[in-house]
Amino acid sequence: MPMDTKKPNTYLYGNQKVLYLLLSDDKVPKSDETKEEVGEEGEIDGQDEEEDEDEMNEFEDEDTVDLRAYQVLGGVLYFDLLTLPPQPKQVKGWIMTQVTSSELQRVPYPPVEATKLSQTLSGTITMGQTLDPKALANAAAATEALGAPPVGVKFKLPDNVLYSEEPQLVYWSEKGSHWRLDGFTDITYNEDEKNISFKTINFGPLACIQDKHINMPFQSWELRPLGSNHTKLTVVSAILEVEIEIKDALCCFHLTAESDPKPGLDSIMNKWMTPPNLIKAMRSSGVNLFPERDSHKYVSITEKDENVEAAVYEQMSLTASNFAYSWSKWNCEASQEKIVILGAEKLDGNALTDEEWSMLLMRNERCFKLKMKEFDEEFSEVYADGIQFHADLYHMVIELSSDAGRERMGQTDFKFVDAVNQILSASKVITYS
Repeated sequence: MPMDTKKPNTYLYGNQKVLYLLLSDDKVPKSDETKEEVGEEGEIDGQDEEEDEDEMNEFEDEDTVDLRAYQVLGGVLYFDLLTLPPQPKQVKGWIMTQVTSSELQRVPYPPVEATKLSQTLSGTITMGQTLDPKALANAAAATEALGAPPVGVKFKLPDNVLYSEEPQLVYWSEKGSHWRLDGFTDITYNEDEKNISFKTINFGPLACIQDKHINMPFQSWELRPLGSNHTKLTVVSAILEVEIEIKDALCCFHLTAESDPKPGLDSIMNKWMTPPNLIKAMRSSGVNLFPERDSHKYVSITEKDENVEAAVYEQMSLTASNFAYSWSKWNCEASQEKIVILGAEKLDGNALTDEEWSMLLMRNERCFKLKMKEFDEEFSEVYADGIQFHADLYHMVIELSSDAGRERMGQTDFKFVDAVNQILSASKVITYS
């Protein structure tokens, strides 16, 4: 069943009805503390102030889901037990209907007559089947674990979402206004058919969650020019190898040529969008390459000065039409106020050799080219012979570029610069690699 349908489906159990309704991600219940939006810069609004660390880690118990560490993925399943309204009766020429409330009436579970209901719902998925002794023992164990006879549920996960690990089931607690992990047994996930089945006594919103930082930290990244106002960011993450092509003011998502096909990502591949829309689409599809303000608490990274990092992204964006940049293993060896990356002029379609890359060091006061190479055995801040110190990366790139490179850089459109900066600032590839 498609996850975006809004048509309810029901199963009849005796004189009661079980109803489930699948909705898209925009219907996910959220408490005031977890509501979030993607802003124009690709960042998360509503997180401008850092919460106290002790307060952030304070949860009711271990079954409470931390939405800073996990994300609801694939929409929400609404699963409820409802009473059937009185049926109309035809008497002679009249149709008589009992007037009742127009609202659906929920049935509490487990009900008072739990024994009677257990004879009907005792751990079965298909009603009316005969349970063998082993199935009866399993049902009894599930009833003991959950505190009431469980109801079997099976549904299909959406085809337009990539689950990089086996999904975890959660239900929405109205009392605590949060998602919880407890209350499920006999969970079975079929990866090929994308079906998940389980038993539960939890009625209401159900969902699947996935580790929000499963693709972090990144193994490497590279920003390579493809032409004037045209570049490509390649990120090799823990799970996927992803390309984000940026041309003028729009972006496009691809997998690298070496990647295995991922049918769940067909809905967002090769479609041009604005940076905020692309970020939102990638996150909704299970490809989250965009850390949030407190993601460093969940990912092991080498933190850098925020002001220096933001300035480097701005200047990389200004020069992205003619200059290539790449991850350097020595970045983690430099102190917090220093950033080390690789850089090289790139005006044609030929691949860059190891010798063409230069080691660039940026800090708050100055930027310069290092004498060492990426594959040297020790890190050294000795600057290259004949090189000048510069106030920022932009002016250093001007010195390192040819006349043709400086001409292309001068033709850079401000919309392209803004789009590149949004993607770099949102992915934070320098600190999360």
